[in-house]
Amino acid sequence: MIVEVYLDKFVFTQNNYQGKVLCSLRQKMLEKQLPDYVEQPFLGYSNSPTPVNNDSTFAVNSLGLKRLEKTTLKKADSTYRILFLGGPSTWGMVNNLKDTYPMILEKLLNEKRDSPVNHQYKKYECLNAGLRGAASADLLVQYLFKFQYLEPDLIVIHAGFNDAFTYLCQAYQVQYQPDYHTVKRIYQEPNYDFGMFRHLFVSKAISYMAIKIFYHDFITSAPPYNPFFQFRNYNLWFEAGNDSIFSTHYNALYNNVRNLVAVASSKNQKVLLVPEFYYKYDPLFGKENQQMFEQGIAMNDSFFRKISVEMKVPLCTLPIQNFSAEMFLPNEDRYVNEKGEAMKAKLILPYVEKIIASTYLP
Repeated sequence: MIVEVYLDKFVFTQNNYQGKVLCSLRQKMLEKQLPDYVEQPFLGYSNSPTPVNNDSTFAVNSLGLKRLEKTTLKKADSTYRILFLGGPSTWGMVNNLKDTYPMILEKLLNEKRDSPVNHQYKKYECLNAGLRGAASADLLVQYLFKFQYLEPDLIVIHAGFNDAFTYLCQAYQVQYQPDYHTVKRIYQEPNYDFGMFRHLFVSKAISYMAIKIFYHDFITSAPPYNPFFQFRNYNLWFEAGNDSIFSTHYNALYNNVRNLVAVASSKNQKVLLVPEFYYKYDPLFGKENQQMFEQGIAMNDSFFRKISVEMKVPLCTLPIQNFSAEMFLPNEDRYVNEKGEAMKAKLILPYVEKIIASTYLP
C-alpha cells in the first residue's frame, strides 16, 4: 500500500517526462490499445490504421491520415484537396480529431459563405498527414513515396521542431550528419497485448516494474527527452564540422523542404510554409541545451523564410504573441489544446484562401 501511494504521488504524475511516459504506457496496457505505428519499407514508419470515432485522438484511416472518412487516391474535380505535412504539431497530439487545425480549416472552408473561394468548389478536403516524431526527411520521404499520389492542390508544411534537436549535437560532441543517422532512430511501437496479465497493470507497482524492465529506454534516456532522438556515435559518412548544420549547402531541413517544394511545384501543386514556434523554456531539454535548441528553432525559421523567397512560395508565420498560456497543454512548449488549434486555423486561413483564389485569376 505504501509503495502504491508513493508511486501515485511521486512517479505516476504528468509533471515530468518520466511520469508522462509511465502514464501513457500503463494506460495503453490497461486499454489493450493497438500499436500506434506500423513499420513500412522506405517510409520507415506510418500511423497505424485504427477504428475511428468522433472523440478519438488517434483516429486514423487506411492511408494513415488522421481522418474519419476513407480517402481515395483519385479526387473529384469539384474537390479542392489540401495536404498537411508535419510532426506532432500537425497531428494534434492529444486533441480530438475535430479540434485539430486541419479539420477546423476544413470546416471553415466548407461553411464560410462570405468568401468568393467557396464558390469555386463543391468540397474542400483537408488531409492531416501529421506524423509524431517526424523530421523534414520523414516529410520528404512520405510525400515522395506516398502522398504525392493523392494529387493535392495545396500542401501545407508545418515543421521544424524535431529538426531542431540536431543542433544539440554540438553539446553532445556528436558529428552532425545531414541524414540524421547519428540522432534519429526508427521508432517501433511495442505491442501492448499482455493477454490475461494485462489486468495486473491495475497495480501501479507492477506497472512500474514491468515498464522499467521492458521499456526502460523510454524512461532513462538522457536529454533530449524524445524517444525519436537519441545521439549515437555511429560510423560517419559526412566529414564536415558541426558548423555545417548552419550552412544552406548541408542543412537537412533547408534541403529537404526545398526539394519537397521543388517536386510539388513541378506537379503544379501549391505550397504554404508554416514554421513551427517555441513557446517557452522546457526543462526537459536541460538548461545546458536550452540556448542551442532555441538557436536551432531560430535557424530553422530563417531557412523557411529563405526558401519562401528563393522559390516564391508563401510563408505564414504563427506569431507567439497570438498564443496565450491557456492555449497550451500543461507543461508544454509547443503542443496546443483546442483553443491553440483554433488560433492556428485562424492565422492560416487567410493564406489558404488567397492561394485558392489565385489559382483562378485570369
